[in-house]
Amino acid sequence: MKLFVTWSPYDVSGFLEEFIDGYSVQLGCLSRDLLEKSMLVGLHKALGTTKEVLVDSLVTTISSAAKHPLLSKSQSHIFNIQLWLNPDYIVHKDYPVLNKELTDAERRKLVERTVLNAEVLMKLMEKYGLDERKVIFVIQGWDKKSIKWCAKRYAEMGVEMYGLGSSIKTSPGAFLERLRVVRGVIGERAHLHVFGALKPSVLRAAKDLYDSVDTSTPLKAAAMGYVIVFEEGKVKRVRVDNVSLEDLRIPLPLKREVERVVDELGSMHEERPPITRLKRLLAAVNVYELRRALC
Repeated sequence: MKLFVTWSPYDVSGFLEEFIDGYSVQLGCLSRDLLEKSMLVGLHKALGTTKEVLVDSLVTTISSAAKHPLLSKSQSHIFNIQLWLNPDYIVHKDYPVLNKELTDAERRKLVERTVLNAEVLMKLMEKYGLDERKVIFVIQGWDKKSIKWCAKRYAEMGVEMYGLGSSIKTSPGAFLERLRVVRGVIGERAHLHVFGALKPSVLRAAKDLYDSVDTSTPLKAAAMGYVIVFEEGKVKRVRVDNVSLEDLRIPLPLKREVERVVDELGSMHEERPPITRLKRLLAAVNVYELRRALC
């Protein structure tokens, strides 16, 4: 099981990198300066990490794509930018079906455009000789039937790396059903990645159905003052005020650093305020606990 966390310049820390396999970088969220630097020296060097890096295309819907000059580009254009960044994995340009007000015809159009992009990308991969195990094709749909259709199309193309999208607004039960449908199409050996800010408890319940996941939940929880706790087979979020360090089963060096920063709260420091450092440490705690839950 590979665990990727959504990259943010505010959350990167040495402790965090000990517990993750890599970062998921949303292409549309890179600043212009960072994007240009990454295209020159590579994304790993620009971000200052040796961990694996997955680059998403960050496209939502056809209408919203026009709101961002980068996101409105073609699959070919996005692909070339991703290649310049030299990441470990790239994600094809998809169109999530998240707006419940869309008609079936509009939803179908989004899924068809996602599949069309996949066909374009397969040709580009052949042209550039890109390893098929480096590209994740996102399965889109709004129900089991449409998701199954999309997965079948990819399987017919010879796709090796699959990703399941549009999971943010689905119920835990519906998410598990979607995973089972996809597995039924692509088989047990194909690699399946899960996208989206899903609850840790849902990720744990489904952990035997996918091979890798990217999530921003541990970092967002830390930013809001929550700690993810895994105990007695259950995953829950608890306010940091209601958690004792003695109750956390985290590595001793991390625990000692948290204790040190907590003791410094209220003091002035030239580098980073203690509260900022504490939130970075809490992000590491949350990632560690999530990894334990997914093992």
